[in-house]
Amino acid sequence: MDFTLLDVAIGMVMIYSLLSLICSTINEGISSFFSLRAATLKGGLENLLGSDLAKQVYDNHLVQGLVQRDLVLKWKRKPSYIPTRTFVLTLLDALGNGVPASADDVRLAVQKIPDTQVQRALLALVDDAQGDLDKIKKNFGVWFDHSMDRVSGWYRRKVQMIILILGILTSFGIGVDTIATAKRLWSDSALREALVEAAKQQVSQQQPAASPPATATGAPDFQKMSQDLNNFQGQLSALNIPTYPYNNVCAEWKAAQHPGACEGFFGPLGFWLRRHWLGFIITSAALSLGAPFWFDLLNKLVSMRSAGQKPVPEAAVIQAQGQP
Repeated sequence: MDFTLLDVAIGMVMIYSLLSLICSTINEGISSFFSLRAATLKGGLENLLGSDLAKQVYDNHLVQGLVQRDLVLKWKRKPSYIPTRTFVLTLLDALGNGVPASADDVRLAVQKIPDTQVQRALLALVDDAQGDLDKIKKNFGVWFDHSMDRVSGWYRRKVQMIILILGILTSFGIGVDTIATAKRLWSDSALREALVEAAKQQVSQQQPAASPPATATGAPDFQKMSQDLNNFQGQLSALNIPTYPYNNVCAEWKAAQHPGACEGFFGPLGFWLRRHWLGFIITSAALSLGAPFWFDLLNKLVSMRSAGQKPVPEAAVIQAQGQP
């Protein structure tokens, strides 16, 4: 009973892991295609500096050096990351049309900023340095780093929402019903063992949680994303897990000995949702946790399973063999 329950858990986590990998790969493609990181960074800079000063920072030759032309889509991609030192130098250059020579020059330049909120924030950082230009640069860098932490939080929330939507589309589209699948795994030992073996193989290979993200200077590798997606889909198909997509609703309709013909759209749709909606929602919620979570949990469960059963005492073995 204990090992059956553990094997069912491993099987379900294995399924969640592969589905999460598919969602993560699709999300990476969406984020790269729409330059979501770059757009989030731009929004964070505008929130930090105001639109005018942020534009001057973006137009600076140091930041323009991070702009990279996409060889596939034939357009320039804005940087998704700006190093702290680059930001400090570009900000000082934007303030004074050249890097200021002293702390007083920085203060005079900050006082000319039309945005009063940005001006007050920068003046507080300048005054804290007490005339030390190096400390002003350090304060600007720390201010930028703290802001980028918030921007990273914005990006994670956007990604979380995208993955949740992808999880809903995946669970309903493929028809992965957590409740029905768990019941099937409990009763089907062959399928359960196959999933456990697949989980052991995946853990031994230490499969990455998702495609590597695009960097500020590196182009997103859409070809690799496509290969990864095909690979994950192939692994999922090889598991032969039970699925309940809408295009099989008539077969379920007949198996349930439902009176009448499986015709129209709303009748079969209502029948399909009544049978599976809760299982689909559970699957969607599980996928929203992300591939790293499920891969880490899979590692822990497989490690528990690999510990094996407790050894049978020697006396019990001799008695079972009928020896004196």
